[in-house]
Amino acid sequence: MLTPSETLCQLHQQAAEVRVYAHIGARMYVRSGAEMIRMGGVYMDEKNLASAYVLYTKYAVLALEKLPKHPGYSKLSPEDLKVLKKRAKTSLDVAEELKKRIRTQLDKEYERYEAERAENDRLSDRLAEDLQLTEKESGKKLTDEEREDYERRLAKIKEAERLRALSEANTIVPPDSSKSRSSRSIEPSPDDNRNYSRDVYNLIDSGANRGSQQLRPLLVPGILREKFAALAERNTERNVETCGVLCGKMSNNQFTVTVVVLPKQSGTSDSCLTSHEEELFEVQEKYDVITLGWIHTHPTQSAFLSSVDLHTQFSYQSMIPESVAIVYSPKYQQYQSFSITQHGLKVLSECREAGFHYHAKEPPLQQVSPHVTMDPSIGITTVDLRL
Repeated sequence: MLTPSETLCQLHQQAAEVRVYAHIGARMYVRSGAEMIRMGGVYMDEKNLASAYVLYTKYAVLALEKLPKHPGYSKLSPEDLKVLKKRAKTSLDVAEELKKRIRTQLDKEYERYEAERAENDRLSDRLAEDLQLTEKESGKKLTDEEREDYERRLAKIKEAERLRALSEANTIVPPDSSKSRSSRSIEPSPDDNRNYSRDVYNLIDSGANRGSQQLRPLLVPGILREKFAALAERNTERNVETCGVLCGKMSNNQFTVTVVVLPKQSGTSDSCLTSHEEELFEVQEKYDVITLGWIHTHPTQSAFLSSVDLHTQFSYQSMIPESVAIVYSPKYQQYQSFSITQHGLKVLSECREAGFHYHAKEPPLQQVSPHVTMDPSIGITTVDLRL
């Protein structure tokens, strides 16, 4: 088991890993930063302080260190720069308080671990001494059966300690749904016995195995297909693409799409460009949601991601790995969710081509999203900003 100092060091190293790509617009990172703050708040509500610490630290690194080196940083509006600076200061303050809280809990857990280990050693030594004393008093060596009895007793003691420790590690304090986001606090509650080591080690492990990490589940309302098809119908009849932004919430390490926003846009038979991003931000603020991907039509083609689509999806997926691209093909009645593969992420991070261009198909750059579930029980709110 790592010491508290070693654990926090590894956690901070993971939090400091922030990548900024020059071919993704600076404003996209401003929006992504705002979503880091929202997700950090959700983790705090759920008492997952380790994940909250990582996100608040990442925001500070993004705003103060990484984003200023982006070629588009100088073109950000004064308002964007003001927001970045203000949120960076707040994030640093919150991260520092979270770090103190996590350290306190890690110290307690490490002390308990050391005490349990010392007790196990004491019990083992005591049994060994009992064994030697019995042999000495009896004047003869114990039989194999008697030795096995001692070994069984020792094994039972160790197993009981292991099961007790495992039981404690699985103790989770449920989030208090009665507290609003605005009244969030990082002060410890009297019954806060959550195992922080487990949260931290899970994060460190996922960071060390980023290439093969398990994506968190993403639930998509089953009614989305019908709703979006109706919103896109007029464009579809004119052979023009329609696109929307998928927004939603995270709860208990699971994402759910709850809102689809159709920004102001202009389209052709094989492309769709959005504008007036500030209106989208306002909607996200109003509904307190984060971006979870996008959806668009292929009026005359089948459902797949074109080279342009892949680069668009890369901008979403590099922010939140679970972000999804849904393609609806009215002509072929296909409706599918796609994600970029790990190989695809590497290729696209190095690709500087614009417009439609060639990518090798093998190894594949895209796949049907393995973490997405279409849930017919979930509703969806539609916001059409084209009107």
